[in-house]
Amino acid sequence: MRALVTGGNGFVGRHLVALLRQRGYEVVAAGRASESGPVDVELELNDAQSVRAMLDTVRPQTIYHLAAVAFVPPART
Repeated sequence: MRALVTGGNGFVGRHLVALLRQRGYEVVAAGRASESGPVDVELELNDAQSVRAMLDTVRPQTIYHLAAVAFVPPART
């Protein structure tokens, strides 16, 4: 099964990515390259066109949406 994990390089996402891969899933970790770890696909959720293009390319069978802003002040900019 192909799984997409948004926020795949975040605190929780990287653990989920590792667990799913251990269980035999084909996993695509998506997120911002500037975050704390590597991603398979760079993704900016504010850009609907790039999200559609990524979904057309990756074609996930399941999606785990873990992308979030954990620290509120930067989210206001």
